[in-house]
Amino acid sequence: MASIKFLIQSKTNPATIYLRLSVDRSTNFKKKTPLLINPQTWSSKKGKAIEKDITEKNLNTDLSKMEMFITENLNISQKENEIIDSLWLEKQINNFFNKPKLEKNETNYSILNNYLDYYISEKEKDLKKGLLSPGTFKRYNTVKNNLLKFQKHIKKKLKISDVNRKLIQDLEAFCFEELKYNTNTMGRFIKHIKTITSHARDHKGIPTHIELNSIKGYTAQAMKTYLSFEELELVENTTLKQEYLDNARDWLIIGCYTGQRVSDLLNFTSSDLIQIEGKDLIQIKQQKTQKLVSIPVHSKVRKILEKRQGEFPRKISDQKFNLYIKEVAKLAGINTKTRGMRINPETKRKEDGIYEKWELVTSHICRRSFATNFYGKIPTSLIIGITAHSTEKQYLEYVGKPEQDKSLQVAEIWENEEKKAQKTIKLKIVNTNE
Repeated sequence: MASIKFLIQSKTNPATIYLRLSVDRSTNFKKKTPLLINPQTWSSKKGKAIEKDITEKNLNTDLSKMEMFITENLNISQKENEIIDSLWLEKQINNFFNKPKLEKNETNYSILNNYLDYYISEKEKDLKKGLLSPGTFKRYNTVKNNLLKFQKHIKKKLKISDVNRKLIQDLEAFCFEELKYNTNTMGRFIKHIKTITSHARDHKGIPTHIELNSIKGYTAQAMKTYLSFEELELVENTTLKQEYLDNARDWLIIGCYTGQRVSDLLNFTSSDLIQIEGKDLIQIKQQKTQKLVSIPVHSKVRKILEKRQGEFPRKISDQKFNLYIKEVAKLAGINTKTRGMRINPETKRKEDGIYEKWELVTSHICRRSFATNFYGKIPTSLIIGITAHSTEKQYLEYVGKPEQDKSLQVAEIWENEEKKAQKTIKLKIVNTNE
């Protein structure tokens, strides 16, 4: 439990009164206060003035008020995961005596934590307007919380101008060792920090480090795990005795032929089915993008709807879906040795390795399988209309196709056209009158 004690360090009159804050047995900080006293009227044992007249009584009253003020603010700061250090203590003492801010010529937003609060409050406005997804907003709060952990680790409150290459290297070491980040998570974390720091420079004129522009996020080249049409046939034809596995299997097949995120997929209902010009469609508003998309009902999906009297499978949670489809894939013999990322049950972190493919099956494989299997078979623009990727470049990155792959498709189309033309020329016109 935290404790506060007042002391003096000089026998010269007047002596400065210091405040020592003990956060725990191993952590304590000491700062001087503006208060002075004659050492002859100070009790080192009690940590307060010996009350000989009204002057000492008023001094002790001020010390009691200061102790209460700092204790209250300490409780608040600890609840908000603020870093408690000597700078924090000095700030509280200054606030109690209504002194100017510690750092002259700096605005409040120069402190990284303060700007994070401002940035998140601005993003919250975007969230309420529907301009930002809940998942993205959640990531900003994760960035803030993990930066607070890092600052507590290095025992330093960071400023916007502190963000340089050396700091990022230290942050990487901390995140990999303490938070068990994988490469892609770390790369995204760095991107967010640069975005927020650049925002402070561009919108508030906060000075940044000269190295800021050279800081780059990154993404490790990950394997694009998906289920091929042949593997989906295996899944479809596997005999499953348990109803819950059959239910999950049907959701898996529907997902692989509709290309939607699990947050939308598992919310499909028969009320989402519509008909336009005699064609059956599933029409939904995607939760993440808020885009209205219409998905043609594939024959595989129609077969499941007929099996269930026009209804989609029974709704289940994302967690159960992830668990059950692994079991389905295992029973279907999807066991090819495949490189990919799998969550380690002990560390709860994704780890790169070689696994049997069923171990890599998660809800995301539905969307990936649709986007990959139909690439080149359906015009890319039509696939994007269903998956709702923002750009064709984003879609190509998603399925792991290089930009020049589009040129190869055009070349193949031209070759086929030339072959058709040559066949036409070789056709012999037969005169039936001869």
